[in-house]
Amino acid sequence: MSFIIEKIKNSNDKKNIIIQATDMCVPIHIFNFCRENLLKATNFNIYIIYRGNKKRCLRTMNEQLLEGLNSIVAENVYVTEHDVLYTPEHFLFTPKNNDTFYYPKWLWRMSKRGLYKSTSMVTSGLVCKYCLLLSVLQQRLSNYGSKKQIKFDEFGKRNEYNTKVSRFDNLYGNIDVRHNKCYTGGKGNEYMRERNANYQKNILYWGDVKKLSDILFGSEYE
Repeated sequence: MSFIIEKIKNSNDKKNIIIQATDMCVPIHIFNFCRENLLKATNFNIYIIYRGNKKRCLRTMNEQLLEGLNSIVAENVYVTEHDVLYTPEHFLFTPKNNDTFYYPKWLWRMSKRGLYKSTSMVTSGLVCKYCLLLSVLQQRLSNYGSKKQIKFDEFGKRNEYNTKVSRFDNLYGNIDVRHNKCYTGGKGNEYMRERNANYQKNILYWGDVKKLSDILFGSEYE
């Protein structure tokens, strides 16, 4: 494969790692703001796997994650995304079971329309054992194109390869920034959720939503 791996934070912690597969399809100011936030939120080693010239699709993202894991050894893995803002609280959770994918119980979603709460289970919040993610990625990709292939969905969502899913409590929410280049864009069911959302003006940890929106969306914010 032809991915480039960048280590953007060095730590003496060998048990926990953060990996992020990016296709760079994100406004650069949002990418930089989210990277700065991630560097401040944790002391774990952080590895960014760039897509390069590979096709933009879920299969490629899985290949990126696998290549990242193949070059690193750890005990626990935190999967992040290039357009999500993380609280330090998120990295305090430690996965317990070797067969379970863990996700926070809720998160914030923010677009130019506003910020609202979501209970969606998304890959950007995934925490699990290194050996579990490595094994499932290997099986997913080895079965690609065969009758055994499982849809590239959130890990554990379909109990793939006898895995389980659990949700962990969080007082604060990470912020999933919904910009115009998102792979899962703001349309269909998500657009309807936004239309009916209870938009927030001030939230714990992050504070004034308008100030944050000015940084992320500028004059586009409604």
